[in-house]
Amino acid sequence: ERSRSIFFQDAWQISAKLNLQAGARLDGWNKFAALSTTRSLVTGVTASTIFPERTEFSFTPRAAAIYEIGKGISVFASYAVSFRAPTLNELYRAFRVGNVLTLANADLEAERANTLEGGVSYSGADGRLWMRGNIFASHVSDPVVSVTLGTTPTLITRQRQNVGRTRAAGAELDAEFRISPDLKLSAGYLFVDSRLSEFPVSPSLVGNFVPQVARQQLTFQAVYSPSRLSIGVQGRASGHQFEDDQNLLRLRPYFTSDAFASYQLLAKFQLFAAIENVFDARYDIGLTPNLTVAAPRALRAGLRFDLSKR
Repeated sequence: ERSRSIFFQDAWQISAKLNLQAGARLDGWNKFAALSTTRSLVTGVTASTIFPERTEFSFTPRAAAIYEIGKGISVFASYAVSFRAPTLNELYRAFRVGNVLTLANADLEAERANTLEGGVSYSGADGRLWMRGNIFASHVSDPVVSVTLGTTPTLITRQRQNVGRTRAAGAELDAEFRISPDLKLSAGYLFVDSRLSEFPVSPSLVGNFVPQVARQQLTFQAVYSPSRLSIGVQGRASGHQFEDDQNLLRLRPYFTSDAFASYQLLAKFQLFAAIENVFDARYDIGLTPNLTVAAPRALRAGLRFDLSKR
């Protein structure tokens, strides 16, 4: 795969309180020399498929505005067009996990999204408090989704396909508060309702949730950094989500947390240690329909050397 792009962006200060931004990007990508070879373990026969070369382009504009309505309070809005080209993996590589076979699809097209967003931000308490809230709506054309083609007691067959359209709408809240020069707290909440809105191949799936998108997510972080020492904890909670397009395989809600610490020995040397998944939560990450769970608690430690510091 070979990709290239050109883009421009500019900003205008219309007044002391109003700022505008605009930009655009032109991307092109080329996929070539694609080849798939398989060999039967039963007969030993080898078969090869040579895929044609593909070249595509995408133009994606963006515009945004921010207006200060009071001391430390601003409102903002933006509109953007974006895209995601199918990967080599999605186009040419089939794979099997458990009793689920997922087929590639060499005819996949790029996903394209139109997103509208608006919200308000606040900065106060002498710069120690920052809050931001926004609402958004996004419509995606031709999203790549693993579509169930057939189900038997021993095998579920899926294929990556452009399913038509999806729509997502929701709200996001973020806040950060510096209690002291050494202690900082931050938190974020996301609600998103993401569903299939158009699916000509299987109209009965319209209204279903998009696979692997949780409706609610909550994150938080605390960092304490006195002098050479830095200590932090962070956590993430997620609501349930579905593994499949038919919304039959449900991944349960979960909570996980991490902790980390570091100490600056010298200007260039730093000791560090981290614990991932502190409480050893074994939450769901896949149902095929065989359950796959997240990695257990992990500890890592080391010495970091930074050449850029003098």
